[in-house]
Amino acid sequence: MIRLVRIDDFIDSRALLDLTQEVRNCSTEDFEELIQRLPPLKELIKAIPRSLPLLDAVYEKFEKYDNHFHNIFRKHLETDSLINRIIWWLAQINQTSVIGSNINDEHNLVSPRGNVLQFTRVKCHISSILGIIQRENPEIVDEIFVEKNQLSECLDALGCHGLVNCTTGMIRLVDASMVEMLRLQDKLKAVIIRFKEMQKQKSLLLDESPNKASHQRQLNLKLSEIFDRLKQNEAIEKVLDELLTNTHLMSLLRIVRKRVRADRALINIYTSYNNTKPEGFQICEVNPIVAKLIVIFKNAYGQLTSLVPSTDDSDSGLPPESSNFSDNFNGSNQTTINLAKSSVFLENDSTDDLFSKKSTKTTNSGSSKENQTTTSSEESRVTSMHSNPEEPRWITLPIYSTPTEIEEVMHRFATLFHGQRSQILAALEELNEFHGKEELQLKTMMSAIVLTYRSVFETSQRQYFKIYDALESTQETDLIMDYSIYRMMHRHARTERGMQNAREVTSQIWDTLYDFPSLKTCTRFNRFVLDCVDVVWDMVAGIDGRLPRIKIEYDFFQSPFDPSKHMRFETADMKSTVIKHCMWPALLDTSDNKYMLKAVVLT
Repeated sequence: MIRLVRIDDFIDSRALLDLTQEVRNCSTEDFEELIQRLPPLKELIKAIPRSLPLLDAVYEKFEKYDNHFHNIFRKHLETDSLINRIIWWLAQINQTSVIGSNINDEHNLVSPRGNVLQFTRVKCHISSILGIIQRENPEIVDEIFVEKNQLSECLDALGCHGLVNCTTGMIRLVDASMVEMLRLQDKLKAVIIRFKEMQKQKSLLLDESPNKASHQRQLNLKLSEIFDRLKQNEAIEKVLDELLTNTHLMSLLRIVRKRVRADRALINIYTSYNNTKPEGFQICEVNPIVAKLIVIFKNAYGQLTSLVPSTDDSDSGLPPESSNFSDNFNGSNQTTINLAKSSVFLENDSTDDLFSKKSTKTTNSGSSKENQTTTSSEESRVTSMHSNPEEPRWITLPIYSTPTEIEEVMHRFATLFHGQRSQILAALEELNEFHGKEELQLKTMMSAIVLTYRSVFETSQRQYFKIYDALESTQETDLIMDYSIYRMMHRHARTERGMQNAREVTSQIWDTLYDFPSLKTCTRFNRFVLDCVDVVWDMVAGIDGRLPRIKIEYDFFQSPFDPSKHMRFETADMKSTVIKHCMWPALLDTSDNKYMLKAVVLT
């Protein structure tokens, strides 16, 4: 897919060695004179990887030169071109295999064996150059990590296919849209009939034309007439509210917008790489498989970022001891992409049933162990950066919660069930309608947390997309921008104590359990809903907007019991291996769908 079609590299290898030694031995005062004797930097960059020792020496001398002006590395040492060339070179290595290569090819720059052997010799120089750039222009290294994360997001975006979940299983997005439109059409027909009946009843009662319903007449209304008007207006308000706040169509719109952004990002990423390729490199295929291209560059960025020295080791010019890089090349071709698995879901639209199952399963696109390891090292690096007192950028902008904070959120979520269950059940037991109905009491608790999560999630997504729509942004979502948006939403919810979400949840529960009016008077249950809202905002938006974002999973009906995902409820049949009910949801990290907290199930 990626090919070096020509090498206009006429710099003699022996001359490169002599120049490297000369640069390292020269005094700082003589360096300005020496730099004039070097080949143009563009020619040296074209000679990568053979010229990396010389470039390392040049960068090292410039760092020691006290009088160099700001941003000299980026503007005058062609740093962007250098990094771009290294990335494409690593990408070329990633798509080839060393198996079966002839050991005599080690001096052939375009052979797989030669490239890998060459890399083992120059990786210390790459690490040294990155360390210098990190000290002099740290924003360049930050950009490398941002681009790597964008590639990971683009890889996930390939899972945005044309299928969504519904109550009947997986269907196409266009079919789901048509189903919702037909439902809306039927609802509109029913509404029109109701309004016509209201018009007919009004005209029979008053027997007057609309112009007679003047403001003066409204001032003479009796109390009973105001009650009648209130009842009619409430009916109209309810109908219009149901039509204008259709959650199912909003979910479809949210999914479509996400897929539009994903496809634009995929096209932009290809166009960007094709337009910024170094001289001599090219993407051979006119219509390439996007997944392969993204994986190749994602692995290249992963290998490059692994060579960035840590803060403690940045002066040594050597890569971290934990970077076992030669092994990464041997496994790079094992990366596979399973496009049949999707990371997109649609909320179950049967919200009329309080205890209906909502399918929100998310499956990661397949990735190799190498990618998982790289991602983990990247996450740990960012976490260590924002906790490092020597890194002011991450002191002012900590976008990741600490492990202690995450553990605290999970503990609060688990306490809602394990710690408050006995109190909630005791309070519901005192209500006449719930007396002796423990199963219904537990389902009501379960419904409270599920409806709370839906309410908070939909609120956050609605506000999130409003901001991006207002900006009319055509760019892919930005990590810092996302953090800022979620932080504002989280703080607003904290200020309002999530009262709007609590009212929405209790209203849905009361509308469903209309035969249980005493539930409205149960202050202990209402306080439980407020506790649910409080912890769910920390999950959905993150603590003060920081990562990770956490979601719930509870659709385990008739699924096999898995000890790594589930824990049995105290009344469960220990011999049964099939799940009958989910008593309390599991927690998953939205970034990788890994289970953070097991679900409580009944087998």
